[in-house]
Amino acid sequence: MNSSRKSSNQPIAGDAFADTPHHSERDPYERLAELMQVIQELCPQWPQRETFAAHRVFLL
Repeated sequence: MNSSRKSSNQPIAGDAFADTPHHSERDPYERLAELMQVIQELCPQWPQRETFAAHRVFLL
């Protein structure tokens, strides 16, 4: 039994989403490797950050 009313209105998002290419025949790991190469070129060195070695409690 469905108690919700049927609506003829468009969905909330409607046409808000961009068209994305369909499934590629390329290997997903090959595409990931290419993406990682681009990231490496944009940021070849990790930024300096403090470590959490002095902290005793790690809560989310």
